Amino acid sequence: MSIGLNYHYYTSKIQTGSKVDSFLFLNPPNTGNAGSLAINTYYRSGSAESITNHYHFIELPVLLQLQLNPSRKLPLYWEAGASLSQFINSDGLHFNSASGVYYKDNGLFNKTQFSISSSLLVGFNSHHALFQLGPQLQYQFTDLLKNNQGNKEHLIFGGVKFIFIPHKK
Repeated sequence: MSIGLNYHYYTSKIQTGSKVDSFLFLNPPNTGNAGSLAINTYYRSGSAESITNHYHFIELPVLLQLQLNPSRKLPLYWEAGASLSQFINSDGLHFNSASGVYYKDNGLFNKTQFSISSSLLVGFNSHHALFQLGPQLQYQFTDLLKNNQGNKEHLIFGGVKFIFIPHKK
């Protein structure tokens, strides 16, 4: 069993129209906010620009690891667990269907996320340490946006996990 602290970085790409540096008042439809939101930069609808949204999280994972084979030369491990994540920052754009524009508003994100993960790792022993390497998949159950009445948005992470465990002397 292990508990740690991770930093997670997610990205997504979207197509937007041109950038506009001008004031615009929006009535965000899915936020439950009364009144309007004043923004000073937005993107029109269209496909003139390819924008990469970035999402940053700090997470506290709790993981359980089991060795699947008895080999000391090439051990195989399965790791599974859950994580509680805290939203740090994003430059992600939101689409306002009433006005047809994309804009930034970090207040629309759920700040706390819950996720599960699983990894299949191969171990490599050296004289001084155990190294583990393999694919990892993580799915965030919490909807990315607050009060999202449209499509539900969940973050998915797939990558390669590397673990270094020094041997005790």
